[in-house]
Amino acid sequence: MKFNRHKLLVTSLITTLVSGSLQPVLAAPAKKGKAAPAVSSRAKTVGELLAQADRDNAKAKKDATALPTANANMGFGAQANQVNLSAVKPPRSSEIMMSKAKSGDQKAQYEKILDQQIQELYKLTQRFKTSPNRGELWLRLAELYVEKSGLVDSRKQDEYDAKLRAYNEKKTNRKPVLELEEARDYNRKAVQLYEWFQRDFPKDSKMPQALFFLGYNYFELGDVKKGAQYYEDLTKRYPNSSFVGEAHFALGEYYFENEKWADAYKEYTFLIKQKKHRLHTFAMYKGGWCLFRLGKVQQGLAYLEYIIKSSRQEEAEQVAGKSVNRTRLEGEAMRDLVIFYAEGGDPANAANYFDGLIGQGSDAYLEKLAYQYQSRGNKDASRDIFKLLIARNPTSPKAFEYQYQVVQNFFYAKNTARFKDELYGWVKDYGKGSDWYAANNKNKELMDSSYKLRETTLRNYILQQHQTAQNSRAQFSQTQANEGYKLYLAEFSDSPVAGDMHFYYGELLYDMQRYDEAFVQYQWVAEKAPNSKFAPKAAQNLILAVEKTIPTDAEMQKRVGNSLDPIPLDPKVDRFIKAGTWYVSKFPNSEKTPEIKFRIGRLYYQSNHFDEAVKVFRDIVKTHPKSKYSEYSANLILDVYNLKKDYAGLEKVGAEMLAVPSIAASPVGKDIRGIMEKASFKKGQDLEGQKKFAESAQAYEAFAKQNPTSNLATTALYNAGINYERAGQNGMAIAAYKGVIASKDPEAEKLRPKVRRFLAKQYQDSAQFEEAARLYKQLAQENPKDPLSANMMFNAAVLYEALGRGDEAIRAYTEFTKMNKKRSENVEVLYNIATIHRKAGQKGAAIHNYMEYVETGGRDQEKVVESAYWVYSLSKEVNAITRSKEWAGKTLAIQKRFAPNRKGPGASYAAKLKFQDAQATFKEMKSINFPANPARQKAAADRKLALVTKLSGELVEVIKYDSADEIVSSLALLGDANLNMAQAIQNAPLPPGLNPEETKQYKAGVEQFAAPFVGKAKDSYKACVDRAWELEAYNEAYHGALDYMSKVDPVNYYNNGETGSELRLVNWMGQ
Repeated sequence: MKFNRHKLLVTSLITTLVSGSLQPVLAAPAKKGKAAPAVSSRAKTVGELLAQADRDNAKAKKDATALPTANANMGFGAQANQVNLSAVKPPRSSEIMMSKAKSGDQKAQYEKILDQQIQELYKLTQRFKTSPNRGELWLRLAELYVEKSGLVDSRKQDEYDAKLRAYNEKKTNRKPVLELEEARDYNRKAVQLYEWFQRDFPKDSKMPQALFFLGYNYFELGDVKKGAQYYEDLTKRYPNSSFVGEAHFALGEYYFENEKWADAYKEYTFLIKQKKHRLHTFAMYKGGWCLFRLGKVQQGLAYLEYIIKSSRQEEAEQVAGKSVNRTRLEGEAMRDLVIFYAEGGDPANAANYFDGLIGQGSDAYLEKLAYQYQSRGNKDASRDIFKLLIARNPTSPKAFEYQYQVVQNFFYAKNTARFKDELYGWVKDYGKGSDWYAANNKNKELMDSSYKLRETTLRNYILQQHQTAQNSRAQFSQTQANEGYKLYLAEFSDSPVAGDMHFYYGELLYDMQRYDEAFVQYQWVAEKAPNSKFAPKAAQNLILAVEKTIPTDAEMQKRVGNSLDPIPLDPKVDRFIKAGTWYVSKFPNSEKTPEIKFRIGRLYYQSNHFDEAVKVFRDIVKTHPKSKYSEYSANLILDVYNLKKDYAGLEKVGAEMLAVPSIAASPVGKDIRGIMEKASFKKGQDLEGQKKFAESAQAYEAFAKQNPTSNLATTALYNAGINYERAGQNGMAIAAYKGVIASKDPEAEKLRPKVRRFLAKQYQDSAQFEEAARLYKQLAQENPKDPLSANMMFNAAVLYEALGRGDEAIRAYTEFTKMNKKRSENVEVLYNIATIHRKAGQKGAAIHNYMEYVETGGRDQEKVVESAYWVYSLSKEVNAITRSKEWAGKTLAIQKRFAPNRKGPGASYAAKLKFQDAQATFKEMKSINFPANPARQKAAADRKLALVTKLSGELVEVIKYDSADEIVSSLALLGDANLNMAQAIQNAPLPPGLNPEETKQYKAGVEQFAAPFVGKAKDSYKACVDRAWELEAYNEAYHGALDYMSKVDPVNYYNNGETGSELRLVNWMGQ
């Protein structure tokens, strides 16, 4: 919410004090800026404070509606991945075989006895090693070694399995390795004895036994090829031996363990065909698994059916000295029947199948089948089996779990509609009042767990729906969540978290803008769950629900208008104030209490009920001095007095608040002091606004002296400098700027570069060029990254040049070119450097820099022509005649390119060159004198007159360049030429032999002949003086002409020896 009333009222004192009014309102150059108050964080206007309060409130409401993170899986177990057929295996054959000792303790005892037997029998073999009966001893000892190998193998396998489980459960970091070397050692000992028997008793009747166990032990040792040779030898030599079948079974086992299903099945088939063989049933079992793994599920299923039906036989099956555990084999077949059926059976016929095969107790296998379908991802089949089991016994304790699994199946199937229906049905059908509940309510553990599971699952679902509604704001999602809350509160009204759910339901209704219904839920929490963690928030949100109905700021502003008179409270506003008053009385220590109080006060404030507003605001400041609302309230208290234009009251109430120690020591006290301090600061601002710059500067300066520790002190001193500068009091401005530079206030650090620039400008403007140059140079060197640093260095160079300190000026210009990135500006500096060298008489350096300036593309055409001219002139002075002539031509050519009509850039320098040509003509004309021989006088006169004519033409060309000095000089030179001509005529030698009368007549004739030239000379001199006055070109030629004219016309041309002066305007950068 934004509150804009103060835009319509008289400008607020507080607003003025804390706003950006300290930004520049400058008459000085735009790049100067008046500093904003130096505070750690910019103080806010009343409008900004109210807006900040609104943002804080909005943020609080958002926090209040944040939901707890619901279980993404609704509390269900992780979804099982679809079963990979290739990963399904039966238990190891060794687990189905029965050793003579079954339990762990029995195995250990048996192994101990076996070790004793091995030791005793080994001694006998040593004692009778040459006896004819030694073969029988070897066979008996070898059998014991085989038995020992099996026991060690089983023990090591069990140890490995235990370690592997621990590793998989992250109980150990070391992955186990199956160590069977001990068992294999016994296999090697057995092989040695059997091979001795084969060697020494090749025709003995027990040779088939020896061959079988040789094959068996070599298989155990991993030498399959050799083991197979012994098995083949056995089958060929002794086809009727009972060990032939066992040989085939052993080969089948080897292939089976190595997952060569077809090869294994081929070996098992030998026994499968021999129904009377003692390993027939076991081979059927293993063959069934081979078919299953080969994808022939129905055939494998038929094998298991056969095993189950023919499970009871009298004779136990044995292999390698171990008997087959027929009970275990039947159980494994029945267990595996579920796996096989889940893979290849018809779910619709499952009940008939298992009922017919298993009979009584088939439900247990149907249950396993349902879970098997579930784990394989066949959710429909799983659901159907669970539903069948529920239908068979709807009040069974397991019926609840079966329906839970159905719900879970639909959840993972992403069938939202069916999931919701099944979930809601499960929640209702197994709650209080249901048949299932009646049948099982004595089972407290079941009742507790079912209640907890239903409650948790439904709650997670509702919270997920609510979260979706929060994120999307879609009506459908809100409706879904609303329906869920209704069911939850109906079924689980006594839940320990019912208060939380009422609160969340209120939040949903609030978001749906059903504020009255939200009010009911919030009220339930506040009144019936006072110990709930949400009780204070519910009470607060109850207020917010009411607040939603109050008029907007714009509507209230419209009612108030520009008036400061109180208006009647709107009924809805009055209701909110009453509700807020109830809240703060009920929860006086709530963290939201200051905020609610502030809202009450603000509504009074917006309705112009200032006395009531100030009362509430003062209570906030006094009771909650560390609250941010205390800051807002303190500001609004002062603003009320400002609105009334009661500035004395403002100061008084500020002092009163500061008189309270707890307030004075709090952040609010700091704000009040800041505002009162800023009121003093405002005096300077007001005077500045009235354009009373000198008085404003004095007020700022006084503030800085009176409040040296204020964070505005440096700002005040800075502003004083600017306003002194505006008032034209440069000395005072300099003193203020020096104060900023000398300040130890951290804020001054930010201002120092700018202040130094201002100070340098003040030094410059007050003709303190030495200080200005030093400061400009210091600025540039201390702040090389400042964008204006190069300009500062340039200014220093210009000032050093003006001070006649050529070397320092050149160094500064050189530094400028290093700092400056603009090549064109760096080229221009070459002209300045060349000029300094020229004035210092350093002709070579001057020539070099002037040439570089021209050749590198100087952009000032006037300076380019001038530079070319000085290359010519200085080269001439150092007798570099060739270069001098070359650059004289270049000067004229460059000037002509710039100004084809002569007038324009460089005209004066082209005119100078042309004038020098005229001077040479004048010099030649002046050197001609009339000879004494009358016969030769005419020729001399003709030559002299011709040169005057030539000179006149050359001077006309010079004058066309429109260069003031050269115009004046040309007119004077033309006067000199005519005067010289007249004087040459007048001073020509008299012809010899003239008498006095003739001489007199001759001289009169000469004077008459010279008179036109005298007249032309006077006219030229007169024109020279007149044009000099017009053009303000008071050169030496002018003075000569004026001297002549003052003699011939002293009335109009007075000459008392006055002199002119040249004023050069400096080109500044960075100003």
